[in-house]
Amino acid sequence: MKITRIETQKKARERKSIFVDDAFAAGVSNETLLRAGLRTGDSISPDQLASLEIAEERLKARATAYRFLSTRPRTEFEIRKRLAESDFPEVRIAETIDQLKQSGLINDEDFAGMFVRDALRRRSYGPRVLRRKMALVGLSSNLIEEALHNELDPDTEERKATEAAHKFMKRARMKRLDKKDQAGRAKLGAFLARRGFSWNVISSVFKCLSEQTGGSIT
Repeated sequence: MKITRIETQKKARERKSIFVDDAFAAGVSNETLLRAGLRTGDSISPDQLASLEIAEERLKARATAYRFLSTRPRTEFEIRKRLAESDFPEVRIAETIDQLKQSGLINDEDFAGMFVRDALRRRSYGPRVLRRKMALVGLSSNLIEEALHNELDPDTEERKATEAAHKFMKRARMKRLDKKDQAGRAKLGAFLARRGFSWNVISSVFKCLSEQTGGSIT
């Protein structure tokens, strides 16, 4: 078997078509061809052709992962899911994941801590909501609990709940947290619960707001 022609593809200038014995044999990237060191006139075996296809598949899997990572950091679960959706075989997915881990582009432990910090910076969430959001991106329960322990201590949780309560009351035009306003208190409590705060924290926030100048919000 001999390479009789290597042509640049018309619709993809970064790719080459390899012809063996005057028949199309494979389409590969310039990078894959350069690494293989093949030229027109070289002999090529079926095993070499198979190796070319594997090298091309590896390159495509890495490129797919890099594009996915270019918008924001990702968990191992997210990368695996994207590569599987792109129909890469498990062996290529595992190779790509290992390479990304070795280069530091995937680190679920760092991701978990960053996720909590970023979520708290953007909006006041409680641990229940954060657990649910973190589970959706495939973080393990151990990493979730560790990140929450490190990033969301009881004082921070109560402070974020208080911030959320103030914002809700301003939007609802509640000037004070009146004990007689059971409907208002119920709405505020339900809002904080939806944000993921426990009833113990909500009760503490209610007590704090009630003590502040008679519960008025300025």
